[in-house]
Amino acid sequence: MTAVLFCVAAEREGRAWPIKRDDVVVNNDIFNTWFGTELNWHYKSLPQRAAVPKHRMPYAGYIYPDNQGGTASVLYKYDRAFNSGRGSAAAFERTDIARTRESSGGGLFGARAHTPDWAGHCNGWTAAAIRHAEPQRTVTRNGVDFTPADIKGLLAELYV
Repeated sequence: MTAVLFCVAAEREGRAWPIKRDDVVVNNDIFNTWFGTELNWHYKSLPQRAAVPKHRMPYAGYIYPDNQGGTASVLYKYDRAFNSGRGSAAAFERTDIARTRESSGGGLFGARAHTPDWAGHCNGWTAAAIRHAEPQRTVTRNGVDFTPADIKGLLAELYV
């Protein structure tokens, strides 16, 4: 598959503004690093049809909402496997979730703190699903089994 991206120069009064040569070089290097192919800057040479290889197809997953613990459950496993059970990764997740808490209402009994429904790891899951093939098998590290779902959670945390 040919990876393509095109850039349209800004137009003003019918004249195109050229893209600076330094910007072209930097973007060519970045694109080649990420996708392993040349960046196509010419609109007319873009293919009319394209496909995503099976190993690059984004996978379905879970958004790990903070009001349901985020990625804490998989980070407990991570701590057992990599941190001798000290709980530093899971503790970080709990602290991170606590930062998103908001106060609501006043009422008779005062304000109540809650984690908003929108807070979570959807941005991390999205990036992971785009950048990595879907995990297919369970992996064991120091006697702790990480299922494909656990690996997806770790990837989502990594990209948050």
